[in-house]
Amino acid sequence: MALVLLFICLGASAAVAVVYAVTKEPIELAEAAKVNDAIKQVVPACNNDVAKDTLSITDPTVSSKMDKVYVAKKDGQIVGYAIPVTTTKGFGGAFSLMVGFTPDGAVYNTAVINHQETPGLGAKITDPNQPFVKQWKGMNLVNGSVKIAVKKDGGDIDAITASTISSRAFCDAMQQAADIFNSINSESSASAAEAAPADSSAVAADSTAVVTTAVATTAAATTAAKGVKTVGNKK
Repeated sequence: MALVLLFICLGASAAVAVVYAVTKEPIELAEAAKVNDAIKQVVPACNNDVAKDTLSITDPTVSSKMDKVYVAKKDGQIVGYAIPVTTTKGFGGAFSLMVGFTPDGAVYNTAVINHQETPGLGAKITDPNQPFVKQWKGMNLVNGSVKIAVKKDGGDIDAITASTISSRAFCDAMQQAADIFNSINSESSASAAEAAPADSSAVAADSTAVVTTAVATTAAATTAAKGVKTVGNKK
C-alpha cells in the first residue's frame, strides 16, 4: 500500500510539474499583455517603448521595497507616468490597478488589470463610463491636494452605490499611486535644486565684492604712485 501511494504521489507531482511547465509561459505572456494594454490606456500619446522605459522608486511605506514606474515620452520629453499598484482591501480580495499621471500630478486615466469584485456592483471599477471612475480623471493628487477617501469616511470621493468596500479599496490603491508619484516629484525637485545655478543675490554680492576689491586696488596703486612722485619732488 505504501509503495502504491508513493507511485501515485510521484505520478501526480510529475503531472502537475508538466502542466506548470506547459502553461507557465502562456500565463506570463497573458499577464504582460494585460499590463501593456493598461499602460496604453492611462498615458497620453507617446513614441517611446513605455513598457521598457521604467524607473525604480523606493516605496514610500516600505523602504526595503522598490516600486516600478513606467515613463511615457514624446520626442524625448516626459508626458506621463504609469504606476501599477495593488490593494488587498477589495470585497473579493486583492485587485491591481494601473494609474496614469501627467507630469503636473493630474490623473490622466485609470485601468484595472485584474480583480475579483462582485459583477454589477464592485466590478463597476472597470467601467470607464461609471461616474466613480470618471471622477478621477483630471484630479490632481500632488501632496495631499485631494483627500483620497470616500465621503462617508470624510474624504472627497463619491463612492459606488452599494459598493463602499470596493470604493474604499480603489481609494487605497489610488493613495498608493499618489504617494509613489509624489516620491518621483520630490526626487525630481531635489535633482533640479542641485543642478540649479547659484542664487542671483549671492552672484550679485560676489560681483560687488570683486568690483569693490578692484576699486580698492586701483586706489591704492594711485596713492602709491602719488607718494613716489612726492618723494621725487622732494629730492
